[in-house]
Order: sequence, then C-alpha cells, then structure tokens
Amino acid sequence: MIDYTGLKCPVCEQPFTQSDDIVVCPECGAPHHRDCYLKIGHCAFEDKHGTDEDWSHQEHEREKERPKECPRCHAMNEEEALFCKECGQSLHYYSKTVGEQPKNPGTPPQNQRYQPPPPGWTPFPGATPQNGYPNAVTPLDPLGGVQPSEDFDGVSAQELAKVVQGSTRYYLPVFSRIKNFGRSRFNFAAFFFSGGFFLFRKMYLPGSIFIAIKAALVVGNILLQNLFIQPLMHTLFPNLSGSVSIYQANQMAPLILNQGGWTVFLFLLPFLLSAAEFALGIVLGIKANKIYYKHCIRTVKQAKAEAAGEAELDAALRKKGGVNMILATILLACFIALYFLPYYAFY
Repeated sequence: MIDYTGLKCPVCEQPFTQSDDIVVCPECGAPHHRDCYLKIGHCAFEDKHGTDEDWSHQEHEREKERPKECPRCHAMNEEEALFCKECGQSLHYYSKTVGEQPKNPGTPPQNQRYQPPPPGWTPFPGATPQNGYPNAVTPLDPLGGVQPSEDFDGVSAQELAKVVQGSTRYYLPVFSRIKNFGRSRFNFAAFFFSGGFFLFRKMYLPGSIFIAIKAALVVGNILLQNLFIQPLMHTLFPNLSGSVSIYQANQMAPLILNQGGWTVFLFLLPFLLSAAEFALGIVLGIKANKIYYKHCIRTVKQAKAEAAGEAELDAALRKKGGVNMILATILLACFIALYFLPYYAFY
C-alpha cells in the first residue's frame, strides 16, 4: 500500500498525516482528503487525465524528500530538521514517514512505530498534559519534562534544545534546575576530560584555556619526572637500574627530604602538579553545566539578533549547536600521545 504521509492534498494543499481519511482517484491514483474529494465531486486532476500532466506523471510518484512528521505534536517539518519547529521534539531518530495508509478508510494503520496513548496519559507520574499536547506519543520526553515554552532568561526551552541537540533529556532539566534553584549536577565528562569537554560542546574559548592549563600541568609533571626526579634517584642511589617507580620514590622520600632546599621542592613539585590537575577536574565538574548553560543562552540570543527569519535562525542554531566530534577525537589522540610519548623519548 502506498504511503501518502507528507504529500499534499491537491484540493486543500494540506499535508496528509497518518490519521487522515484518504481516497484516491481510480483513474490516475491522486490522493485526496475524503471531504475534499466529496466537496469538488471529482478528481482534482480530472481535466489532465490521459496526459503527461496527470498526477501519475508528476513528482509525487517519484522517490523524493518528504517533510518529517513530529511524533509528538504531528507538526510537519523540513526534511533536514533535527528538532520539531513547534514543540522541540528531537527528530534525529525518527524516519521520514511512519507507517502505511490503511487499506480501508478510517482503519488505523497496523505498522505504526508509535501508538497514541489513552487521553490524558502522561509519561511523568503526577504531571498533567500541557501546551496542547495531551497525547504525547514518545515514552520518554526529549526535553526531560521541561515544557518547550519555558523561559530561560528570554530564551525558550525549545530554542535551547536546538543548540544542545543530542543530549536534551539530560541538559534541559539541569538548565531548569540552575535557573530555578541555582544548583547544578556534577559533570563527569568535564572532570575526566577537562577542556576537552568544552571543545566537544563547541565552547572554544573556555575549552582552549582549560586545555592549556591541563596540558601545562601534564607536560610539567612529565618533564619533572623524567628530567629531574629520575636522574636524582640514580645519582643518590647508583645501584638502581631503569626507571624508578612511584613506589620506590616514596620509599626513598625520607632520604631525599634530608637533602633540603630546592631538591626537596622539586621532588615534591610533581605531586603538587598532580594534585592541581585533580583539583582542576573537580572544579570543572562542578562548574561545567553552568558554563554550558550560559553558553547556550548567549548562542541563541546572538543567533536571534543576526537571523532574518525563523528558517535562518534554525539553520544558525543547527550550525552553532551540537558537538564537534572530529575535534574531540583529535584531542583525545593528542592526549594519549602526550601521556605515552615520554616512554619513547626518555627511555
């Protein structure tokens, strides 16, 4: 059975949805809303039957891009849209069309991926349907329970979702908590990857700063270990061979502390750098979500100030939002090389 979802009725020019009662012309196969067909009493292409201009010869029958129907509010969106223009629902994981038209008009499709829940159903216990979407069809709200119209310092949750893109179910509730209570959640990605998290989320200025601090601490620690600690160990203890482990260094610490002066300071400095690196991770883990929240707000406001219309605004948010996977991969490879390179450079 042909799927007409997304095509336009030739009479009213409204896109067909899965729930529409559709009839087709027995001559050329053109689909119509049943009411529209009865209104004009014949096929809209009747005068073109038998010619190259009838419906069967037009683009409708060819494989082409169709609008995406939002599974949440059923609004029609452009083919390349990542989020619904009406409710902010993520469209990334949904196909262009869902299900087939029924064989008998008025019969629900049999292969729908999403079945409408009972009236008044909500995926959140104790919540009540709002904003005109009483029959949400997704079992998990892509905005994490945040209403699309909720205001965040002049920016709606729907607009923020277009910047966040892939992780809206996590970040939108966090943003709401920051706005309402001033509290955030610990960000483990920022704790483990420091500036790498910010670059991944396209926050290039803070990401570059934190990466520089992280690199300085790591490189300083590596150089101290290999250019000072290791030679000092072999000078004080000529019988040692090969690289001195951390365990051996701790065992010899009392003897080294007796050296006094700069020797003691330089011996302790790598431990201080490691502590500073850990402290940086803790601070970024605590602050990362608030920094990202402010970044998303600024991004939306800047895009709204520069965009000439909704289409241009959506394109700008898609471009500026999301993540930079390529940069994150390159950065991860660089840090792996940075940690392992000394073993080849000094030994």
